[in-house]
Amino acid sequence: MRFLIVIICACAAGFGQLLAADEPVRLLTYTDYAPYVSDKVPEGGMLTEVIKTAYAEQGVELEVVYVPWKRGYRMVQEGEAIGTFSWQRTKDRERDFLLSDALFADSNLIFTTLADFKQIEDLRSRHKRGETSIICIPLGWTIPARFKALVEEKIVARVAPEKIGSCLELMHGGRAHILNIPPLTVYFEMNALAERLSVERDVIPGFRVVDFDPGPLATTHILFARTKEGAAAAAIFKKGFQAILANGQYSKIIKQHLALYPGMGREQVLKDLKEIGLLPAAP
Repeated sequence: MRFLIVIICACAAGFGQLLAADEPVRLLTYTDYAPYVSDKVPEGGMLTEVIKTAYAEQGVELEVVYVPWKRGYRMVQEGEAIGTFSWQRTKDRERDFLLSDALFADSNLIFTTLADFKQIEDLRSRHKRGETSIICIPLGWTIPARFKALVEEKIVARVAPEKIGSCLELMHGGRAHILNIPPLTVYFEMNALAERLSVERDVIPGFRVVDFDPGPLATTHILFARTKEGAAAAAIFKKGFQAILANGQYSKIIKQHLALYPGMGREQVLKDLKEIGLLPAAP
């Protein structure tokens, strides 16, 4: 039986009218978060499939509308759209939106091409020596907490291309030196860059992980508007999400997507998901 939900969605494509009760829930996202959300991977990415399956469990269809990150964020914040995914939890977002349960968890890693970058203080030392350190953080992405002060104090410069794939291109060309994003995304974008350049996968000279504590797990969420429609969509999603966790559909979706990346450390991903209770602790 289909659950009925009346929602309001306004976006550049011309939505904005009151939707009929039997129409789908429309959530906004962007394609630049592979393999979690992307039009280049099966089912629109693993998190798109998770959200779609959770709503389907409650008899509700999901319609995904692609808009740039910043526009989608603003539209939901102002109540012009019902929700957007997938975003990390922050205090500001807890204040401005209704957050879903965590959809995923990542040990975000720091990747660099700087041979003398082994701890954060090394970046301050480089600055004192007049050496430039550049971090790539795409438009709409949050500045990682450990780099926020360094960027604000202009000790580390920021470049902000539209898409994360451009960060790998900038690092390949020596025009950026640091990335702090999920390893699955790096793995995907590195392969995509190698394919574009028709070279082997290890395409960026000196590219490595900075070996220190990655910090607390970063969880990703749906941001729902603080409206009656947003609250209704959030409640239905929560019920469906809990159902697919319990019946094993969530685990099946995640493992099917991880199987697409055989050279990547999938064990760490599964460990992270177990740590926050999205996968059972026992095999």
